[in-house]
Amino acid sequence: MKLKIEIKAEKGIYENITPWKYFALKNAKKDDLEYIIPSKSMLTKFSENPEKWITNPPFIKTASMTEGSLLDCMLLTPQLIETEFIVKPEDAPRRPTQAQINAEKKSDKAKESIEYWEKFDLRSKNKEVITKNQVANAKKALKKIKANKKCNEIVENSSKQAVCIAEYRGFLVKGMFDMIPDENGESGDSIVDLKRTSAFAPRAFSGIIRKFKYHWQAGLYRWLYKEATGKERQKWKFMISDAEDPYGCGLLTMHEDDIKRGEDEVFEALDQYIDCIEKQNFPNPYNREKELTIKSFSDIFND
Repeated sequence: MKLKIEIKAEKGIYENITPWKYFALKNAKKDDLEYIIPSKSMLTKFSENPEKWITNPPFIKTASMTEGSLLDCMLLTPQLIETEFIVKPEDAPRRPTQAQINAEKKSDKAKESIEYWEKFDLRSKNKEVITKNQVANAKKALKKIKANKKCNEIVENSSKQAVCIAEYRGFLVKGMFDMIPDENGESGDSIVDLKRTSAFAPRAFSGIIRKFKYHWQAGLYRWLYKEATGKERQKWKFMISDAEDPYGCGLLTMHEDDIKRGEDEVFEALDQYIDCIEKQNFPNPYNREKELTIKSFSDIFND
């Protein structure tokens, strides 16, 4: 499979794409309609409440998300560590308050702090700030993955951080793939996604799949791969890394029924998104009166 290196807003598969480049590929145009290129994560937020989504509330990245991104980078694209992350020095002074910055008369200590953080913010522009402790934990997780024969074999024999772009109803759709194993290897019929989670046990992780709609990801990405390459991959595997000590790892294959369910649900959301774009109407979930049963109410909270 021949992969392209530079990413463009057109159908294809692109290799070794940094998260910054992927997220920067945001807007596209169909005829006179401008739209945000849908992805699994975008569709998840959109489907919850289109009216709220269109107001574009700010994305807040948690420490857990940052640690997941760090492990992704260390495992899949280690050459990008220095361009994607910066370690906050342990001896860094406390950040100055806005009042200290605005003060007409500043103490020498405040001046030093302001100067320090101005320089640090300049160096850390477009980078994720991490701590020494986060790096140490990620290295422990990385060591466990490398020590697992099956996991390491997939890592060593996969295209990594590849982006697939396809068209649906004339609209572009995108997805970033962690690992696409060599088609001639043991996992050649699979797409593999790295997940760092504290819900490490299979039963606990099944709840995480429902909560974060990872079955949507499996269904959408399997379709994206086929559309972008003309080839099919039947299996979806999670490479699960425990977020807590002792940082174990393992492989989990998603059942075909769940992948198909995810595909049905994500394309329902995608159709709704395109309809909203074409009609320029983004309703809230109560645009029509709803009937709620105890079972469906329970499902909402289980999800």
